[in-house]
Amino acid sequence: MKFNYMKIIRSRFKFLFILLFIGLILGIILYLNCSQNVKQNIDLTLASSLTNIKDSHQNQILIHLLIISLIIISSCFIIGFIPLIIYYIYEGASIGFLLASFIHYKKIKGIYYALVFILINKFFNLIFLSYLLYITYKYIKIFIKNNYKITNLNNYLLRCFITLIVILLNDIFLYYYGNTIINILI
Repeated sequence: MKFNYMKIIRSRFKFLFILLFIGLILGIILYLNCSQNVKQNIDLTLASSLTNIKDSHQNQILIHLLIISLIIISSCFIIGFIPLIIYYIYEGASIGFLLASFIHYKKIKGIYYALVFILINKFFNLIFLSYLLYITYKYIKIFIKNNYKITNLNNYLLRCFITLIVILLNDIFLYYYGNTIINILI
């Protein structure tokens, strides 16, 4: 029984990794297909951002609140699983685009910059999004198994609400301390 459970967990992690990898590749391809003018504008934006990083804040609170809330509400009726997968791939694509941008801007040093930005800005959100994807998958599986009868909704919504709160707390932390930490590491 335990071996079978570990096999299921591994297959779900593979699924999440494949989605993230697809997003990474899409982000890199998107960056590579940008015109030279766009790449130069991105380089200028990165240069400006790196010099002014200490005096600015990252504010993703509202957008995460809106997107995650809509996904949670729609996932109660199965349709939210697809937008959640798309959003997960989008996050992977933004990481790929960011990685390609920093490598183009700073070459080898850009890998380090990109890893610092990804670790600070994206890592925890990806963990929480992965958990949200996992519990949504489990809820939908039970929903279908019970002939499309809503069961266990309170438990699912509680987990989603806790995940949303943790994502928002992470965003609040990033708003106040994210750029300071990035500035110290860079």
